[in-house]
Amino acid sequence: MKSFLLILLLSGASAHAQTDTQYSIEFEGGSKTHQICGTLDNTNQGLNFEDIGEIEAKAIVNWTTTTTEAVAIQIDEIEGAGQSPLWDEFYNGNLSKGQRVSVLKNAIQGIGDGTANLVFPYFFGDGIKKARTWKQFSDRIRKAGADIEYRTCELHELSDHCIRAGSWVNQVLSKYAAENRANLG
Repeated sequence: MKSFLLILLLSGASAHAQTDTQYSIEFEGGSKTHQICGTLDNTNQGLNFEDIGEIEAKAIVNWTTTTTEAVAIQIDEIEGAGQSPLWDEFYNGNLSKGQRVSVLKNAIQGIGDGTANLVFPYFFGDGIKKARTWKQFSDRIRKAGADIEYRTCELHELSDHCIRAGSWVNQVLSKYAAENRANLG
């Protein structure tokens, strides 16, 4: 599931723009006063030139143009502020693997002791950096879930060692999503 944030801007650059021009024209003089109001799309429908005829009149034209732009930003790709005590502790160079796994279990709500140990390599190792966006975090969780399920269910003949992704991935990304987003920083 992807989430999106919709931002409305009054004038600006580069997005899907919709311009709405409203205007009114008033003819004063002659035998009648006529007023036409609306948008560019519907004004001509209300204008009957037979009613106006040839008149010498003063025309008062009022224009109001509003440009509305909509910019969609995918929330899960917005980088966090980086204030994450649990993840900072996890990436601290002075911890043993056992201590890191314990911190990881606290940083990722919805995983247990056994799962934290299996998820560990997806968050720590050579070349692996802290996930900075919810998308990076959730991609790692989904990949870990799929890989762990394959290794424990498909490769093991004993079904009691099987760890199904559905048993914990949805907990992490749905049930505890708010806590995990906050922990991510």
